[in-house]
Amino acid sequence: MKPLWFIISAAALIVILILAFADLQTAATDKIAYLGYYGIWGLAATSALLGSKIKLSDALRNIAIWCVIIFALMSVYSVRYELQDIAHRLTAGIIPGSPLTRYNENGKTVTLERSANGHFRTRASINGTNLYFTIDTGASAVVLTYDDALAANIDVNKLGFNYSVETANGSTNAAAVIIDHMKIGDIERDNVRALVSQPGALSESLLGMSFLNRLSGYSVRGDRLILAD
Repeated sequence: MKPLWFIISAAALIVILILAFADLQTAATDKIAYLGYYGIWGLAATSALLGSKIKLSDALRNIAIWCVIIFALMSVYSVRYELQDIAHRLTAGIIPGSPLTRYNENGKTVTLERSANGHFRTRASINGTNLYFTIDTGASAVVLTYDDALAANIDVNKLGFNYSVETANGSTNAAAVIIDHMKIGDIERDNVRALVSQPGALSESLLGMSFLNRLSGYSVRGDRLILAD
């Protein structure tokens, strides 16, 4: 019972000190209150150790182990974004077009690395289907190849190819559609205006201004294209 009475006495002393210094500045009173709060917990832990049959050396060793574990977890948590960047960079090196998402005080950005052919390419999710796009700021809209539209569960049989568009392969006709959900990295947009090209007209889908204009901004820095949510 001695440890219990010791804790009660210490707690009473702390309360008396807080009341005695109540007329002082709030900061000083708060410090005493914090010291008292953690002091009581420390006393309770010490009393529990003294009242148990665990050897003091074993208890100190266990405490040290837990302190190391907690410190390691806190360290990993504090650099979680840096570790995420490293993982994304490794992924981008293995899988070309992998978007790198970064978070900051202003929101989030997605970074794309320039591909070997000099263009920016990215992997994007269209209605839950992962497809590859070439970034084309000269295209007024997102343009899907016929095969990519099929893969994204767009009913191409009901489309009317009555829009004339210019591509690297020349003029062709395309059909207007609305993409329900489009996601690049962690940037997401719903109801994106797009076109579907005729079969064989495009070798790869294009990510145009109907998506880029809905971002807060985008910029090219060296070999990186940065999209801001």
